[in-house]
Amino acid sequence: MKILNNFWLRGIGMMLLGGILFSACTEESLLDPNQAAQEDAAIMMDPSTFRSGYGLDPNSNARMAYGSADCTDEETYCVSSSNYYYKTDDKSWNAPGLGGVYLEYYQNVDGEMVYSFDSYKNNNGKDPNLVGYSIDGGPLVPVSKSSTITVTIPLEEEWAPCDEVNRSITVYRNSQHSLTFTTSYILLAVCDDDDGGGGGDDCEVEEFFYDHVGGYTYDFTYIPCEALTGATLKWTSPHIKAWSADATLTTNPGKKRGTPTVLSWTGDVPAEGITVQITFDPDCTQTNAGFALLWTDFKVNEVSKKYLHSDNINILATNCPGKK
Repeated sequence: MKILNNFWLRGIGMMLLGGILFSACTEESLLDPNQAAQEDAAIMMDPSTFRSGYGLDPNSNARMAYGSADCTDEETYCVSSSNYYYKTDDKSWNAPGLGGVYLEYYQNVDGEMVYSFDSYKNNNGKDPNLVGYSIDGGPLVPVSKSSTITVTIPLEEEWAPCDEVNRSITVYRNSQHSLTFTTSYILLAVCDDDDGGGGGDDCEVEEFFYDHVGGYTYDFTYIPCEALTGATLKWTSPHIKAWSADATLTTNPGKKRGTPTVLSWTGDVPAEGITVQITFDPDCTQTNAGFALLWTDFKVNEVSKKYLHSDNINILATNCPGKK
């Protein structure tokens, strides 16, 4: 285990990297030639409005289905940084063997709606990657080819609990294949700070982020608000068959095949933070999606710290052959 040094410089570097959100798309057949539409697209592609990347935590116990939430009961049902209420949709491509796209959407603690699209391939193994999206029939917004697109849209400035957000989003596989999702979501209140939600000003120092070292090796850094004694740190790694680390970690492999593997460490965390380096060995046999989830969550004393940094997206091993 390594004690963190110069963590502020590293944090600033991560934020700068997070600002590079999109790359140009050269497939002219996908782009709207109308100049006015292109100007609208330029306005829509505000870096603070849209992000592309893997942003879901499908194995977090804190996630709760939208159907159980009551927008009028703000004490029981509210949005916090460690849990969210969500809705889903799943559509198949209108062509044999192409698979489909799974959508999960939810409201986050920052006053945004998040729409995350996961494209999965069928047994023919064809490329499941997406190349762009459009909102409410607007111009196409190109993104770097990826099997997942996450679209984050700020709520109206004067939003209130029980307001309804209706939106149509189309995702594109290429110029011939697209899928349109019609979404409807009832907003919930943001949890009071005393209930653990909304962030607040009680701690301006706490931070968690990771750095890619190479291959499937990553440095995970956690900086607490103050020194912690006997803290338990946990990494959720759903699709791994082995691992190695520069700290003494224990493994909870789950009760049955396919349940998340959890790596744990218990000890004192200094105020300046700690860094743990972990190398993952992917297990591609648990999924047919073409990738393995190496990491999806980090918890301190059972409280998720994943979203302390906007770049803490799920870590995947791509090009998995799928189930044997």
